[in-house]
Amino acid sequence: MESSAQKKLKVLFIGGTERALITFRSLLERKDIELVLAIFMPGYPDERTYAESLEGLAQAQQIPYAISDKVEEELLQKAKAAQPDVILGGGVWRSYLPTEFLDFSAHGYLGLHGSGLPRYRGWAGLSWYLINGEPEYEMRMLQLNAEYDAGPLVANEKGEPLEYRISLQNEWHLAELMQKAHEVTVNALHETIDLLLSGKFQLVPQDATQASYTCHRGPEDGEIDWTQTTREVFNFIRAQSAPYPGAYTYFRGEKVHLWRVQPAPELSNYIGRIPGKVVERDSENRQVVILTQDSGIRVLEAACKVKDLHDPYLIFNSVRHKCKDRVNAYLDKIGYD
Repeated sequence: MESSAQKKLKVLFIGGTERALITFRSLLERKDIELVLAIFMPGYPDERTYAESLEGLAQAQQIPYAISDKVEEELLQKAKAAQPDVILGGGVWRSYLPTEFLDFSAHGYLGLHGSGLPRYRGWAGLSWYLINGEPEYEMRMLQLNAEYDAGPLVANEKGEPLEYRISLQNEWHLAELMQKAHEVTVNALHETIDLLLSGKFQLVPQDATQASYTCHRGPEDGEIDWTQTTREVFNFIRAQSAPYPGAYTYFRGEKVHLWRVQPAPELSNYIGRIPGKVVERDSENRQVVILTQDSGIRVLEAACKVKDLHDPYLIFNSVRHKCKDRVNAYLDKIGYD
């Protein structure tokens, strides 16, 4: 008869996108867990390849799986029948999860939240950390419940919440920071599994008095304010870079997305300063520099869909013009004086 020490942890895995693929692949290497069911989110059209790869891995390892963007009654009953000890969220999940799904397993649904809960409950945590000028990006493991990011935190044997940090005092843009967050997700899930298997797993309540919240960000929220400091403008742009919709400005009446930029602190020597003004155009490197409140931003990658241009040097084709907000760009277009 198998002793309790030899029993494998029965895991239901759920998630989608690249993060889920990386995490699921790492879990397959463990010999002390049994993946009793996997639920893969198909994602947006450009993410479908990850669901297909996840499906291939599950088939190769003969792991029961489903591809769905919702957990409805039939899938809920399939999950219950698998009798997992724990549900591990290892990637993006965008739709509502019924409370019954969160509660039926012994340890519930555990996942890494994209903030240092109870701070930054809500949407777009990484983007808001950048926009707010935080020095580090924090993430904590929690047990999901029916409340808004308010479930108890996963803690070690000392009662200390599992916490992970990524420095933001660099020039990494969103895609690079997300890759770092993928690595953290893998580490966080494995540390959680180790705690569960060792019997040292704990849950500690969040301090609701310290809770703060963030709102949803959409494409329309990406307009650049050039009267801010270089650090503020830089953080704003990189917070919405690919794969997000992108920060944008208007130049000579056309909407331009800025995808990759660098601070240009040497431009602090402009004592005749117009924020938003293009002051340098580099034909060799195909870059331009735009003034901010206190120095400048060097534009490395940009795009203007209307003109089908992706070359900053051609998009920002004059040092006699400046970037404008959408209202003033529209007034220029209709000839309003």
